[in-house]
Amino acid sequence: MKKNSSQIVEFNNINSMANSIKSGIPWPNALLTTISNWRTPEEIFQDRKFQYFISEEAFDLFLLAERICTCTKIKKLIPSNEIVNLIVQNKFPSYFDYNQIKAILGFEKYRAHMNFFYGITVEESLQLATELEIYKNKTSVGISNSIVTLEEIFNKIYGDSDLNLIKQFFKSKNKRSKKKFTLTEYKELTYWLFKYRLRNSDKAKLASDTKKAIKQLNFMEPSIKLSQLTKTQA
Repeated sequence: MKKNSSQIVEFNNINSMANSIKSGIPWPNALLTTISNWRTPEEIFQDRKFQYFISEEAFDLFLLAERICTCTKIKKLIPSNEIVNLIVQNKFPSYFDYNQIKAILGFEKYRAHMNFFYGITVEESLQLATELEIYKNKTSVGISNSIVTLEEIFNKIYGDSDLNLIKQFFKSKNKRSKKKFTLTEYKELTYWLFKYRLRNSDKAKLASDTKKAIKQLNFMEPSIKLSQLTKTQA
């Protein structure tokens, strides 16, 4: 099958990355350079759809990293355990300096990466932290084996029910509301909820919620210092 122009560009990017690794450049640096040069926002690769940008603002860096590092030409050049850590835990090897990410990615793509981090990763963490908080409060008053509903979580964070907010989300996309989501739609909803919260929460609540979410992330991934991901944001 004949490759289109974008496929040719990305094919050349992959070749350049392979050559960089072979020449002695650490693979995380070669990977980030390849990601910086990547121009395809979404594609079908190995019968799977990869959408790297959510709502055209949030860049899923680690999804693109997965796509690149699992192609035949690259995966044979990187230790398999390091690929697994990258895909499953979003971790680079311990020798990699996270401060390099912004410089290698460039301003625009780094900003989009941080949009994804705060708008989706941190937002998911906030939802989990809130669920655990509600459960703890119920347990403390003697309500054991209680299920925390999505409606309770959404009301506490966003001040409205999950049904209403999901309807608003699909309306903003000019789509009919539905119960089952694709993974991309779920990410889009999460990012939309993040922006909804920014518009409708006061500064004190925003600060409190962000602190709660970051604390939850640190609890789940104690070996990752989140400051490494955020310290170069300014």
